[in-house]
Amino acid sequence: MTDTANAYAITGFDYEAEGEMALVKYADGAASTLTLDEDCVFIGIDDSAKTGVEGDMSAVSLAQQDQYGNYYANAYVMTDGSGKILAVIFDNDKLDMADGGLALKAKAVTCNITSENVTNGENNKTVTVTASPTTAKLGEKVTLTATLNKAIAGKDTTVVVSVDQGVGSLTITIPKGQKSATATFTMPSEAVTVGFTSASVPQ
Repeated sequence: MTDTANAYAITGFDYEAEGEMALVKYADGAASTLTLDEDCVFIGIDDSAKTGVEGDMSAVSLAQQDQYGNYYANAYVMTDGSGKILAVIFDNDKLDMADGGLALKAKAVTCNITSENVTNGENNKTVTVTASPTTAKLGEKVTLTATLNKAIAGKDTTVVVSVDQGVGSLTITIPKGQKSATATFTMPSEAVTVGFTSASVPQ
């Protein structure tokens, strides 16, 4: 039942039997307003402790917001085929999600850096940079991995990339004798593009 596909932020509720509940979906930030089934069940949980007790609608709190006005998912909501709410499993803090639990759409991380030359006399040495994940929500960590086509003995390789949307320049240092290394950045609110600046070794 507590699948992330059923995770929502409760943004409005009239606290009436067969009343209406305003929701924002955790997976994609889509907003909707649904009606409670006459037999709707409410269960309060402490999601971090994985415990729950049956509650009632009066105990439901509206979702918290971050500094940008985005909502944190705070409930799992089960519906029938017609869209009526059958059960609400709610946490009065927020759900324990690895990415922080913001109910909004993940944005693209575009990184098309392939076979860029390493300068300073390293003939036929190239570097490729990849991003993981390739879509991310605000505040989520994105890892960039720089990989050489062949390790360079005796010298560290410095790879510099730029990330737009205010993230800035990042340096990835590949230790001598190794083929790859990583750096991370925190995803901003909009889609980002990672651009290549340079790859070099000391002369």
